[in-house]
Amino acid sequence: MDIVSKELFNQICDRLLQEWPESINTKEKDVSSEISAHIPEFEKVYDPIEDNLHKITEFSYDDIEQIDWAMRTVLHLDAIKHDVTYPHKVDREKVFKIYIRNLEDLRKMGVLD
Repeated sequence: MDIVSKELFNQICDRLLQEWPESINTKEKDVSSEISAHIPEFEKVYDPIEDNLHKITEFSYDDIEQIDWAMRTVLHLDAIKHDVTYPHKVDREKVFKIYIRNLEDLRKMGVLD
């Protein structure tokens, strides 16, 4: 799997964000560290998005899955720090960095060619 171009990355982000609401109330949470927390409302919103990724057919499923994972990571970290999360304001540079780092890690582990 190759790293997608920035243009394709943004197109996939745009498509993924169509699935997210404008905001998520993330006030109720059980934070165990600055990178780990159980946030019920976030999970309630995200679970159906994850379950329906396969219905997005405009792009490669592998690309969608990897970029979605990175986007969810950035949004979840934001939800840990704030009582309201705004998915459409996600920091795409952070998402892109996590996406690239994850692909590099998967290659090092031999999961990807």
